[in-house]
Amino acid sequence: MFEMLSFGFMRTALLVAVFVGAAAACIGQVVVLRRQSNMGDALSHSALAGVALGVILGQNPVIFSLLGTLIAAVSLELVRRLFPRYAEISTAVIMALAVGLAGIFSGFAGAGKSFQSYLFGSIVAITASERNLTIAISALVILLSIIFYKEIFFVTFDANAARLAGIRTSVVEVLFTVLTALTVGIASRSVGTLVISSLLVLPYAAAMQLHLSYFRTLLSAMIIATFNSAAGIILSYQFGLAPGGTIVVLSVAVLVLLSVASIAWSRNQARKNSAKRRASRVGES
Repeated sequence: MFEMLSFGFMRTALLVAVFVGAAAACIGQVVVLRRQSNMGDALSHSALAGVALGVILGQNPVIFSLLGTLIAAVSLELVRRLFPRYAEISTAVIMALAVGLAGIFSGFAGAGKSFQSYLFGSIVAITASERNLTIAISALVILLSIIFYKEIFFVTFDANAARLAGIRTSVVEVLFTVLTALTVGIASRSVGTLVISSLLVLPYAAAMQLHLSYFRTLLSAMIIATFNSAAGIILSYQFGLAPGGTIVVLSVAVLVLLSVASIAWSRNQARKNSAKRRASRVGES
């Protein structure tokens, strides 16, 4: 395993995977609690459309991926504000439009332009500039998520109460949407547009099985995401697997294991409590 660390591209892959995984976990917390997993899908397809457009224009696809997700995020917020009763439909419309544009743009890009590396990621082929940009944006997402943790927490659980408490809920919601767009956009090269939406959900879903507080669950999700990302890179190197897919499969496995352990622990606690109640009744009699 330590042999892989002698290669610069593997050190870069591990570093990028850890940062992207932690950033995705921060965003995933709100995505899961607000039941907005479809937003991740819509933004990931928008990222793919941006990648295709970047290839057509001969520009950096990662930059256009970011532009695509940011435009989609702004569009989502505008539609939600104009038609609040149809917020879920707006997400489906944006996703459908993004898929259509990605299909059209990929056709213009020509048969020689392969999008597979952006569909499932190519984390071991990241350039130095892409590495620096990915780490910088991921660090920004993590930092802002921690700084505005209380505001995001309040708005997530009770937007009306947060508004009455003086929190500018619209600003917080826009901030979260932009952070989500940045996370999805920057992960298109490293993790893949078809994979990142899973990474938004799986680590936090696994952390929820630990039954901790809001903030501790966030920290646990970041730790789980970091472990999944690093372990996925190591396994992909050892067995010659696709890194993005390996990370997702490992994330699902961790979620299943923690879910089973949580159910077993809950049943064990229930049996112990039942035994205590029976012993208490026997003692009283």
